[in-house]
Amino acid sequence: MTTHIPLIIGGQDVATKKTFDEFSPEGKLLHQVHYLENVADTLQVCRAAEAGFHSWHKTKWTEKARILKAVALKIEERKAELVAAHLEIGIPPWFAGFNVDGSVDQVQNYVGQLANAQGSMQQSEAYALALVVREPLGVVLSISPWNAPGILAMRSILAPLVAGNAVIVKASEKSSKIAYLLVKCFIDGGVPAETISLIHSPPQETAALVENFIADPVVKKINFTGSTAVGAAIAATAGKHLKPVLMELGGKNCVVVTEDVADLDKCVANTTWSAWSHRGQICMSTERVLVHESVFDEFVAKAKLVGAAMLKEDKDLQLLQRDPVYAQKIKYLLKDAVSKGAVSLLGASGNHASEDYSLRPTILTNVTEDMEIYTTETFGPVFFVEKYDTTENAISSVNASQYGLKCSIWSGNHLRALEMAREIQSGGVHINSSTISDEATLAHGGVKSSGYGRFNSTWGIDEFSYQKAITLSH
Repeated sequence: MTTHIPLIIGGQDVATKKTFDEFSPEGKLLHQVHYLENVADTLQVCRAAEAGFHSWHKTKWTEKARILKAVALKIEERKAELVAAHLEIGIPPWFAGFNVDGSVDQVQNYVGQLANAQGSMQQSEAYALALVVREPLGVVLSISPWNAPGILAMRSILAPLVAGNAVIVKASEKSSKIAYLLVKCFIDGGVPAETISLIHSPPQETAALVENFIADPVVKKINFTGSTAVGAAIAATAGKHLKPVLMELGGKNCVVVTEDVADLDKCVANTTWSAWSHRGQICMSTERVLVHESVFDEFVAKAKLVGAAMLKEDKDLQLLQRDPVYAQKIKYLLKDAVSKGAVSLLGASGNHASEDYSLRPTILTNVTEDMEIYTTETFGPVFFVEKYDTTENAISSVNASQYGLKCSIWSGNHLRALEMAREIQSGGVHINSSTISDEATLAHGGVKSSGYGRFNSTWGIDEFSYQKAITLSH
């Protein structure tokens, strides 16, 4: 049954006359989603958020903690509904549950941060007393994607909210119900009605809508998780208005397998899962695997066996890609690679002319730098394996990428692996574990074209605050 997904402004559901359709990967109509009738209506949303900021900013930290604990309970109460909303848009069952449970974990971690000192006393020769205190920015525009819709929406809301800001949530047009349910949990948990708002937009109107919000003086910062291309456009718009931006963007995440890898079976299984999990639709998914020449043949042989078993046993790999545009892009990249000499160990033959979202998970070898897939993020269940000779060359190859979100090193020499991790230009390096790693207690973000700024815990709060110096003289 088709449902209507309203906006939320001033704590109230708002059903406008304009709607767009949201479909499942199979083409089933899921929702009719309401959006602002006029791009200029952003003014109303911003004014409500401004009032909400002043209310929330003055709320005592103990009351904020109580409210956020209530929000976590509301999410747990609606877990079945939230999981179902994930499943209907093609999220695998395990990942749907992970998104909901991870959202609760984020709330609980941020509640713990509220009790921390909001400033410090500093030495001063000119003043009797000198303080540096942390202050909220004001109103934050938060834009999150559909691929991990629970966790990514929650972190885009929680960090600015815990810092004391009001939040305008721009939902993805492919996961509107999840954003709606989460914002309702915040309001039902006791967050002041005007402090959090929810807006939707069809793709063809999103750029103009976002630009209007960025241009409004009330909006003080933007946080965006999504593609590098869209992130660059948002950063350019924000730059025109001197607005700061926090961005987590695309990645061409690498795994480096050293000659002294301790457990090659575990490494191969984890690497294949890291590439194919959620059909590669995770910004942290593995796409490149650099294997030392001494273990290359063994790795490739094991990867072929592991991949074949996963294709047979893992029902999640039978799901469709969420986005038809990305599906066709992946098929193009595979066709280009195979036509130029790449070898498909499993999956792609290079003949991908169909227009549906289906795509067979693939492992490639013989990928060279003249192939587009070598440097382009696929955002699909595809990885390629390449050979390296020296550690220095492996690190140089990883660092040559325009991206720098995640990297994994598999090695039995932990001290050497730690030294390699320090040299690799990446927001996160994980030794003997997956590139897919985002824990509520650890800083998360990228470098280079993978973005800038950090989510999670105290780093997330700092991103949505400014430091104010206060002095006192006799």
